[in-house]
Amino acid sequence: LPDGTLEFLGRQDFQVKINGLRIELGEIESILSQHPLVQSIVVVAGHEKSLVAYIVPKSELLSENSSDIWDEVFRQYLVEQLPAHMIPGRFVRLDQLPLTANGKIDRQALTKLEPHSSKAPDADETPRNSTEIQLASIWKELLGLEHIGIHTNFFGMGGNSLLAVQLVNRIAHDFQVELPLNRLFESPTIAALSQLLEHSQATVAYPNLDLLSEAVLDPEICLGGCPAYSITQPHSILLTGATGYLGAFLLYEILHQTSAVVYCLVRSDTITSAKARLRSNLALYSLWDEGLGDRIIPVLGDLSQPLLGLTQEQFEALATEIDSIYHNGAVVNFTYPYAALKATNVLGTQEVLRLAAQSKTKPVHFVSSTHVFPTDPNAENQTVWESMTSDSTENLPTGYVQSKWVAEKLMAIAQTRGFPISIYRPSFIVGHQETGAGNAQDLMFRMIKGCIQLGVAPDIDLSFNIVPVDYVSKAIAHLSTKPDALGETFHLVNPHHIAIGWHQILQWLQALGHSMPVIAYPQWLTALQNKSDQHSDNALYPLLPVFLETSQGPSPDLIHSRHEIQFDCQNTLIHLSDTAFNCPPVDLNWLRKYLSFFQDDEILTPIKPL
Repeated sequence: LPDGTLEFLGRQDFQVKINGLRIELGEIESILSQHPLVQSIVVVAGHEKSLVAYIVPKSELLSENSSDIWDEVFRQYLVEQLPAHMIPGRFVRLDQLPLTANGKIDRQALTKLEPHSSKAPDADETPRNSTEIQLASIWKELLGLEHIGIHTNFFGMGGNSLLAVQLVNRIAHDFQVELPLNRLFESPTIAALSQLLEHSQATVAYPNLDLLSEAVLDPEICLGGCPAYSITQPHSILLTGATGYLGAFLLYEILHQTSAVVYCLVRSDTITSAKARLRSNLALYSLWDEGLGDRIIPVLGDLSQPLLGLTQEQFEALATEIDSIYHNGAVVNFTYPYAALKATNVLGTQEVLRLAAQSKTKPVHFVSSTHVFPTDPNAENQTVWESMTSDSTENLPTGYVQSKWVAEKLMAIAQTRGFPISIYRPSFIVGHQETGAGNAQDLMFRMIKGCIQLGVAPDIDLSFNIVPVDYVSKAIAHLSTKPDALGETFHLVNPHHIAIGWHQILQWLQALGHSMPVIAYPQWLTALQNKSDQHSDNALYPLLPVFLETSQGPSPDLIHSRHEIQFDCQNTLIHLSDTAFNCPPVDLNWLRKYLSFFQDDEILTPIKPL
């Protein structure tokens, strides 16, 4: 570093990639080693692309009575400091770590160990009937545990979205019952699931949510006599979601279009690890600029916690320091229900508004989505103007969309209380128009990669309103500094076309050397299920519940780029008319760059040169 300090980030050979995300095993080990129960720790990438933590506990601190909950203690400890993809799915206790002849930790030997829980369940936790026995057998296999209690929470014992998909698939195969993934969140124990299966209630839809009753902003969040601060030259900015895809580009543009210091809310244990996360995320998309590093200040916090995970003193100090807020952070998961996303996506938004009203009034720039406008089944051609708000809660397809709808409603309530708030609604964000840098977790890439892996593509009427990530980030950074744009809403969509059809994308893929047969959706879905039963490495596997919901293909609302809806963007174009920013038509050349980015990252095989 400029001051002569050497910062050790980890060995390259201990870096792994799971689901397209690079993970430093040493970072996880470093945090776990600080726990008072841990004597020594090693984290490895186990089977099924999951992380396994092998721990030698301090025997004098780990009593026999507490040994049945030790892994849950470690899991909760990590949840507070690491993103979800860096939390091990299993915690295995060992008396000692295996060593090589040279006295080094034998990591290969660890991967061959049979994981086990530390204690058999009590009598009232043992399965009581054949259904519970069969469910317990499935859970043991998926979670890699020797003992499972019937009242054990699936997600509390290491279950994640991938394992949840595997669980509902196994239930469908073994019990001949289609269990919506939402019901697993509602009944995450063997005892509760057994009741559903025995009474044939598993196919009942998840209870309808009264989202209007969810859209309630704490009455204590108000401006009062707080002075407003000028937005044209902010000295300090708070950015949430900087470790995400759009967040990386938004951080980059804010640093280049303003002279402000940017405080970034990051879930991490130390400032050093938080800096490393921000730096690696920028570097992933070739955005890291050493000369701007001093203007990035990590804030150790959590959107899902009261006061953003800060102490009252820290919260007040941050409120005094910053001049404006860019709220871009959210958990993006199309399979999780609203209840699982509420803490971060909704309550986190409320805490951001609480911060905006503290000390001095701070403008809030909220990144929403065009998803919050559901399709009107009674309208043939639907136009959504930028000045419109979404009042309908029907046909919101996923828990994520529902959470964004409620979050935007909180912003609207704050506006009525005098808060200076601008709302930005991007459509389907894809790779950088020049570098192709894209998000390996989005639906576009998952569809392309998943079909390439499968060897066939579905014949579906799916379309995308595609907007490059650099256009979205440049537009938000510019619009947010224009005094005459404050308080308005902007649609960041591609003005050159309503949507790009799936069949057009398949034609471009063929030109790039990825030709594949197109088959009827039911047959394609069967092929995907059969493949997933054997291997869970297909890119579409985590979204399998979404595809299973209908025999016609995934809901168009999932990607929110339907033929029936056109999003007006004239206000956006007028305010950007004094810039050189442009949103070009998406074509074959763009797709080539997009796929080349993932090819370079060893996610895709080489494409055919033009």
